Amino acid sequence: MNIQPFVEKNLLSIAAMDRDMMTTAVNISSRGVIDDGEVIPGAIAFHNRWLLVTDNLYTRTLFSQHLPELSSLSTIDIFKYWADMLCPGAQEIEDAVKSMYKRARYMPHTGHRWYHWWDHLRQNSSNMRGK
Repeated sequence: MNIQPFVEKNLLSIAAMDRDMMTTAVNISSRGVIDDGEVIPGAIAFHNRWLLVTDNLYTRTLFSQHLPELSSLSTIDIFKYWADMLCPGAQEIEDAVKSMYKRARYMPHTGHRWYHWWDHLRQNSSNMRGK
């Protein structure tokens, strides 16, 4: 995938790890079993005061305990924000839910505050199309 157009439009930034970020990553890793694919973005986000987006509940809990200054969201939080703020039509929301569920196999954690909202949309999307 060519990400250069996204970088040029300032939609993505390429971040390099420095010594402080690596130290933070190691410190967080020492406090719990966590994958590099979660801890490194978390350390980068923390040092840059960025928002971390992850659907890993354990990772979000670990970061909230040890780096409470780090804000995080999940995919469903972003999806709900999109639905609430842009007010797309019902068909567009149904198509997005169906695509995320079927193509990406996305399903929010059952304890997530938006889980029932999402599951209702997913079930309605499937029922309306007879699938």
